[in-house]
Formats: sequence, C-alpha cells, structure tokens
Amino acid sequence: MRIAFFGTPDFAVPSLTKLYQAGFEIGCVVTAKDRPKGRGLKVLPNPVKIKAQALGIEVYEPENPNTQEFYEVLAQKNPEVCVLTAYAYKIKQPLLGLPKKGFINLHPSLLPSYRGAAPINWAIINGEKQTGVTTFLMDEKMDTGAIIMQSAVEIGQDETAGELTEKLARLGAEILVQTLALVEKGNFPSCVQNENKVIPAPKITDADRIINWNRTNLEINNLIRGLSPLPAAYTHFRHKRVEIYRSKIIGHPRLSDSEPGKIILPNKDLIVGTGKGLLNILQIKIEGGRLITGPDFINGQRPKPIEKFNQEGLR
Repeated sequence: MRIAFFGTPDFAVPSLTKLYQAGFEIGCVVTAKDRPKGRGLKVLPNPVKIKAQALGIEVYEPENPNTQEFYEVLAQKNPEVCVLTAYAYKIKQPLLGLPKKGFINLHPSLLPSYRGAAPINWAIINGEKQTGVTTFLMDEKMDTGAIIMQSAVEIGQDETAGELTEKLARLGAEILVQTLALVEKGNFPSCVQNENKVIPAPKITDADRIINWNRTNLEINNLIRGLSPLPAAYTHFRHKRVEIYRSKIIGHPRLSDSEPGKIILPNKDLIVGTGKGLLNILQIKIEGGRLITGPDFINGQRPKPIEKFNQEGLR
C-alpha cells in the first residue's frame, strides 16, 4: 500500500519512523517549506524533512498543498492512502479525494474532545487527568471525521505539555501503524463523532498566556504546565516580561494564603501568593535572560517585601 505522509514537527517523526520500520511503502513525504528560525533567522530543515531524507524518501515542500499544480504532482505518485499528523495546513478538495483509501489523520486527543490546533495544551490547562490519541478519516471540516482507533493515557500530575507531547507522539505512532494495517485490509471500524461532546482547542493566543494571580494555585499551575516549554505562560516584574516554565503547588507551615502575585519573603524558594493557596516557582526566565531557578531569581533580583508579579508590568 503506497502512502504519502504529511507532517512537519517533532511530533510527526515517530509516526514516519514507525511506518517505515513496519514496511509500508512511503512514496513521498509532504512537509512545510523551510523557513527562517531562531535568533539568527537561519533557514533550517524541519524535523520531518530531516528524517525523511535520512530514510531516502522523496520530499515535497509546497507553499500551498491545495493548488492544482501540487494535486497533479501528488497524483503522479498515486498514493492509495495519505497520512497526516501535525502538518499545519488544512487539506481541501480535490486533494482530499485523491487517495482511494482516504486521508488518515492522527490527532493528539480523544476526539471529539479537544478539536483544534492546541489539544495537548488545553487538556492540561483545563486540568484533565486523561487524554490520548485518535486516528480518523479526514473530511472537509476540522477534526470532525469518523474515528477509526483511539488509545488513552493518564496525564501526570506534574507533566508539562512538552513531556506529554513526546508521550503522545510515541503512542500515536503505534496506533497509526495499527490503523494502516486495518486500512490495508480494507475492513476497518469507523465511528461518527458525537457533536454533543465536542470540546474546542483553539490556537493559543498571547492573551491565553498571561498569568492571572487572582486564580487558584491549581489553575495557575495547570496554565504553566500546559504552556511549557512553548509558548510559555508569563507575568511581569519590574516592567519586564517574565516567563514561567515549571511550578509546584505547596502548603506552608505558617502561611496558607497571601496577596495574589506577592512574593513571600524571607524564603530560599520563590513562593508566590495566588487567589487561593501558594505556588513555588521552580523555573523562570526574565525577558532577555536565560532560564534560571526560583532561588536564582531571588538571589539575582532581591525582591522587596512589597513587590509582586502582575499582569500589566507595573510595580
């Protein structure tokens, strides 16, 4: 069974690797065009392109995969099925109807929960205890197609979005291989999604990243975990943006609550008050600086007892 594989970031690499190792015929890989990255704005190949070239698979990088020109290019490869995981472009007709066995999408949630661009982030932000992966037949809408397979995993209490992404990438690769084995046989289950159970997972905006210290320590901790390492939750201190990457909910022998955003001193740890409970900030980065620990922040900034983290960057 000839496959055309669509994918771009690290999340898609285990799927490409597993499909290759399982012996599927991968006729080509379709990925996003190389773009400038990092401080130096160097044009570097993305993770899927690097892996595909290492495996000797032909790579296409269309600026827009939905053009007639690219349709004709892919049609010459005659894929029986197309596989898409984290490609970042919406596939439209007529390309969607090109493979006779359909477009199979791997999505990192238990659909219909968390449809959209940021399912892993929102699952953690919302305090979910469980998530998973879904393979489904793509249609013209976003993440609405008939489900083929699903597999669930627990979300660790301190697990970040980055850590959960790696776990789901590995699980997803296994489920994708099983899915394509069924598709190859031509007899696979499919289940229509229940529209009454949809939970949206839209793209993370800058406003979503701002820490509201009036929320509970649990809610703030979930936001920090759900946005770590990218795009990172942030606050302000002394007119500078401060990104927080890891935190921990704590109890305190003498303090149960404090003013939201206030740094509790004296303490060797970076303990901050919230709307309910306390939070220990473990990893933090001041605008223009490097990633440091909470104690490093205290030693370097020497905050005064009246100072707080806040939303607007005001003292």
